[in-house]
Amino acid sequence: KAVIISTGEYLSSTIISYAMNAKGIRTKWMDARAMMVTNDSYLKGEPDMEAISAAVPGVVAEAYKDMDNLMSVFQTNITGTIGIYIPMRALFNYCSDDVYHPGIINYDQIDISALNDFSYDSNLRSIKDAYSRFYLVINEANKYIEKYQADLPEILGQARVIRAYAHMMLAIGWGTPPLVDHVLGESEFPYNCDNDPERSMTHADLLVWCAQECESAARILEERESPQDIQGAYRITKGFA
Repeated sequence: KAVIISTGEYLSSTIISYAMNAKGIRTKWMDARAMMVTNDSYLKGEPDMEAISAAVPGVVAEAYKDMDNLMSVFQTNITGTIGIYIPMRALFNYCSDDVYHPGIINYDQIDISALNDFSYDSNLRSIKDAYSRFYLVINEANKYIEKYQADLPEILGQARVIRAYAHMMLAIGWGTPPLVDHVLGESEFPYNCDNDPERSMTHADLLVWCAQECESAARILEERESPQDIQGAYRITKGFA
């Protein structure tokens, strides 16, 4: 009986957490059962305020410690050398004047030299790697969005923005790439968005989707407080969105 009665409280608090995050009020759901201590009077338990007061700080601190650790892993997977860093640097920064490869000796980085002097085709490894890396970033963001959307709004907001940003860069580089807004199943095959039988989109439509995602996610992101705000320098903030 006690379990059945408490299920309503469990569900209602989860719903409220979702609703507040949807409205831009940053909320983290926590399981009160880890903090509530009562006597053994069945269905009429009296709270042990002293024990509760002792338990709450530790539970809350541990929850936010987990969030900080999760944020660190998220940032590494999204922006590190295994994520978006390499394609952004290679594909969109190296196509320029002969800055990275001065002089006539350009065989040290053949792929990058091909980008630099526009002598490449679609089979160039750097282009293929860039394309796949952007979708690795999108997949990583989708995993965080689906798993943590209820109680980690800060990560949810950052994941949505970096997913939109990756789609935007793909649209700039490839025109009408697949829009992937969920973790793909093993049998799912993404279509270029202008050929998607379920949700056909033009290049302009895809860019509008990216902008709308950023506008929506910005509500649950923090501002960078100042140039001295170190954490704001490596997190995805309202300003970036």
